[in-house]
Amino acid sequence: MVNRHKPPTLPLLFIVNEEEGVDRVPGTTVEDLKEAMQLKKMVGDADKVATLTTTEEIDAALAEEVPVVFKLFEQWCGHCKQLAPIYVKAATVIDNAKFVEIECSLNNDTQAFCEREVKGFPTVATQWDRQEHAHSPPRRTRQRCRRCSELSALTS
Repeated sequence: MVNRHKPPTLPLLFIVNEEEGVDRVPGTTVEDLKEAMQLKKMVGDADKVATLTTTEEIDAALAEEVPVVFKLFEQWCGHCKQLAPIYVKAATVIDNAKFVEIECSLNNDTQAFCEREVKGFPTVATQWDRQEHAHSPPRRTRQRCRRCSELSALTS
């Protein structure tokens, strides 16, 4: 006997690739799946992420008029390595924000900046209007792109 009061359960959709692991696709429409597949297969443009290595470069990024998304990381950090391709994809998809990364132990300048900002790796923070908006980084491309779009929309 079919329960007519309960809607049918739709299947869960997952996309898997070796580099980024497993993504659960939110939603169950064909459009949701197409969007998720497009982001999963996309190759990001690494030139969209600026690497900051000096106090002057960091200060210039902090003074930007557009939202700036900072990724603070370490080379040895497994979560940082997993986030790297996703961060590049987000930088490729989002046009109205600047994406930068800082390797915290690279030199004295980066270490000094990270000592006051980092509580764990990776740390992702967005800044605009000279105010910081820290958040835990979503580790999947779709979530990262959505989060960056929401943050940059607040400045419009």
